[in-house]
Amino acid sequence: MSNPKNEEGQARSKTWRLLNSPFGIWCLSSVILASVTTGWTLFHTWLTEQKEQRQKRIALACELTIRATDFLEDCKKSLSRQELWDHHYQFFQKAEGHLTQFSSATMDELVFQYRLLPGRGDQDAAQRLTDASDEIYTLFGGSAEFNCIKSRVLEIVSRQIIGTAKRDAETNGSNSESAEPQLKHDAEKNPCP
Repeated sequence: MSNPKNEEGQARSKTWRLLNSPFGIWCLSSVILASVTTGWTLFHTWLTEQKEQRQKRIALACELTIRATDFLEDCKKSLSRQELWDHHYQFFQKAEGHLTQFSSATMDELVFQYRLLPGRGDQDAAQRLTDASDEIYTLFGGSAEFNCIKSRVLEIVSRQIIGTAKRDAETNGSNSESAEPQLKHDAEKNPCP
């Protein structure tokens, strides 16, 4: 009868001889080279995606900031509720892109682009932008006086829309705990009844 330990030792010896042979070394080097190449390719792809997302985030923030700043200037010049509403319509419904990649995008489409970005902060930014849009729209539905609506719109746009876009670009889409809390429409704190 043969000894199982002896057979196991011979099998190991054959395996080592095979691995130490030129063919075995060639196979092992091919596997190692393929692994390193695959790892580098995956890492490079990940870096490229991160860079593209960062560039898109910055472009979105820039586009939103430019549009919102233009809207603020128009709002400051508004002399009536109707003028303010017209500027609101231009800002939220018309596509007046400053950057070519967003030349045909409305405000809703810009928010949608934020939602496509993978960061948790991007999702929060998209939600804050939607809330700001909804709050501004709600202001026009009430019977508040023009100056109250105008000042509230200016506050929402400057703090919530511009602030959100800048914070998201600065934090690179991460969920920043230090981010300024969003303005929520609160009946007790809202100066416009």
